[in-house]
Amino acid sequence: MNKYLKCYFSAIIIFCFLTKVNAANLIGHSSDTAAISIGQRVPDVFFQHLVNAPKNTARLSDYKGKAVILDFWATWCAPCVGMLPKMEQFQKEFTDGLQVILVNSEPSGRVISFFRKMDALNRIDIPCELDNEGLFDKFGVRALPHYVWIDKNGIVVAITGHEDVTGENVKKFVEAERFNYKTKMDDKVVLFDRNKPLLSGENGDVNVLAYHSVITGYLKGQPSMYGIPQNDDYAGRRLLATNVSVLSLYCMAYGGTKYPSGFPSNQVLLQIRDTSIKYSFRKGLYRDRTNLYCYELILPEKLKQRLYPFMQQDIERYFPIHGQVELRETKCLVLQKIAGYHDVAVNGDPKIDQSYYWVVLQNEPVSELLDIIRHYELTTPIVDEAGITKNISINIQAKLSDIAAVNRELAKYGLTFVFATRKLETLLLTDY
Repeated sequence: MNKYLKCYFSAIIIFCFLTKVNAANLIGHSSDTAAISIGQRVPDVFFQHLVNAPKNTARLSDYKGKAVILDFWATWCAPCVGMLPKMEQFQKEFTDGLQVILVNSEPSGRVISFFRKMDALNRIDIPCELDNEGLFDKFGVRALPHYVWIDKNGIVVAITGHEDVTGENVKKFVEAERFNYKTKMDDKVVLFDRNKPLLSGENGDVNVLAYHSVITGYLKGQPSMYGIPQNDDYAGRRLLATNVSVLSLYCMAYGGTKYPSGFPSNQVLLQIRDTSIKYSFRKGLYRDRTNLYCYELILPEKLKQRLYPFMQQDIERYFPIHGQVELRETKCLVLQKIAGYHDVAVNGDPKIDQSYYWVVLQNEPVSELLDIIRHYELTTPIVDEAGITKNISINIQAKLSDIAAVNRELAKYGLTFVFATRKLETLLLTDY
């Protein structure tokens, strides 16, 4: 089973060298410093592996007279997948003046299987170019989602993230009017050995390093992630976080071994007078890199059981915020059995197939289902009161952030989510 499903943050999802991580959708395609940029004319790109199109090959010139949006995406990128129905809607609405072309570099079989499953939920008829990493390099794509806006004259007029792909902007783009957007700026991927301590390099023999803790500002070229590296000389006694928010550091420190993916953000209560963005999970945080930090802690072997308490002390020395975990009455989504529930025979090897619009579990514990739903339901804590101890097999075809739709599918198995109040652990953060 692919354990990256258990590693959640507001956007993204890459499983690198950490057992439990939170990561931005950073990819490693582009090293081309001469990538096509805003204001440049796009050459007559050849699409040679198209699906969802009348022919499997085409040239950009075949869409002459139309505005074109190149949508670079991946099946594992939640914001990318969430945008696909919107892109389909824009294509239908502006069919005479707009052509959306999806670009994906994953194995073609995975993408084709994805589209087949989407057919039952929200058919995507937009042409998609497969197996073409060269286009990622040509357009300097380093993080997803990534949209290249090419006007009717073949000139790149904008390069954006998904936040700026709105109905108003698309309409103005098709009508050759100016629209408001924020240019997407991605750092060039920097080689970095995550199995070696931060700030090592030529600064002495790192093998004699026995104990240290360090907090830095934004580290250029690194994704947002945190966890316990497992494949280095400091296994089990080292914590590492790169380019995360202040709150992410506190969630990591107070999550401990009980919440390896971090203390649930929807169980954090802020009582902080300083309401600036650096203390919040507010949308847009990761555009402001002055509010991102890196942290590393290495302890001696005899102290490794105290990793998280040491981290709590470190961050409270640097940031004027005190953390405390306490029980509080909290509105929750509670998984319960309803009429019609019965144990179902489970066969086959454990397996998970999950996207924004479905989750299929085979011979998996019910906790896997809850972890996946938590990834999309970011505001309400989820509690399991179903009491199912055996593994389950379940097929939910619904938008996973729509609890009502999920419940309609769960009813087939005699299960449902209900809103209720429960006493839950709450991370209370106060400033001095």
